[in-house]
Amino acid sequence: MKPIQICTHLGHDTIDQFFDELSAREIRSVFRAGGVRTNVGGAAYSRAGRLAVWRKRLHGELAKGNEKVALAFLLEWLVGHHNEMLVDYLDHLEVPHRNGQTDEDFCETRSAEQLVEGAKMLLAKYPPRHVAVYLLLVGHLQTCDVFDGIDELTAALAPDDAAEAAS
Repeated sequence: MKPIQICTHLGHDTIDQFFDELSAREIRSVFRAGGVRTNVGGAAYSRAGRLAVWRKRLHGELAKGNEKVALAFLLEWLVGHHNEMLVDYLDHLEVPHRNGQTDEDFCETRSAEQLVEGAKMLLAKYPPRHVAVYLLLVGHLQTCDVFDGIDELTAALAPDDAAEAAS
C-alpha cells in the first residue's frame, strides 16, 4: 500500500493526531521532502497560528496526492515518535539495526511466516493503527505484499468512526 493510500485510509482526524505529535522542525522536514513551502507569511504570528496553517497545508497536499509528503509525514511520525515499535519488530526478526534503522531488505531475508509472526507480536503490544502504518509502509518500501494480506492491518487504518460503524 502506498503512503498516500495509508494516509487516505487513516482519515482526517487520525492525520491530525499524528500531526500533533510532530515538532515544528519535523513538520518543516516533511514539507521540504515533498517540495512544499514552509513559510506562512503574515497569516500566522504565533506558533499556534503557524501550526494551523501547516496543518491545513498538509491536508491539502495529501488531498492532491503528494506521495512525497505522505511518505515523509509517516516516516517522521514513526521514526521520531514510535521507534520502540520498530526496534521490537527488528529484534523479533533478529535483523541487525541501529536503533530501529536498518539497510537490510528483511522482507527478502525472512520468510512470510516470520514476518506475519512478528506482525502478530506487534499487534499484541502496540495500538493496531500504529502497527498497520508501520508494516504497510515497510511493505511499500521493501516492495513486499505480505502485509497487504493481513486483514487486521487494513482494518486498523480505518478512522475511528468507520471502525465503530463496522462493529
